[in-house]
Amino acid sequence: MKPAPGERNEPPRTQTLPTAARVRSRRDFLAIQRVGRRLVAGRFLIVYDDRHSGGAQLGITVTRKIGNAVVRNRLKRSVREVFRRSRHRFGHGVRLVVIAREGAGALSAQEVARDLSPALLKIGGPDAGEPAAPPREVR
Repeated sequence: MKPAPGERNEPPRTQTLPTAARVRSRRDFLAIQRVGRRLVAGRFLIVYDDRHSGGAQLGITVTRKIGNAVVRNRLKRSVREVFRRSRHRFGHGVRLVVIAREGAGALSAQEVARDLSPALLKIGGPDAGEPAAPPREVR
């Protein structure tokens, strides 16, 4: 049976990064880069500003030096996925710009996560859902 026009024959996409969580305009990218703090994370440079009034946002910059369009888009998807999975660590007001550096195009998704995760942990702090120490039994 063919789906009606406008209907999709796919499950809903619940695990995506919402548009509101993305830095999209050049003005915003430049503002973050102007006032933000820098942190090197493997083959990436992270510029972040934690004085924003909205929710956590991510912007990604991958130049043509990194590779062709397929390589650049694969890298951006990997960075978005790492951010999406760790977004709960960030409170309101953190905006990040992740800039891919030379050699980042050759990284697998796991290597991207290995490079970015420690830096995101440093920026966002420990996971709010995990206790710092094991709970003690109360008698």
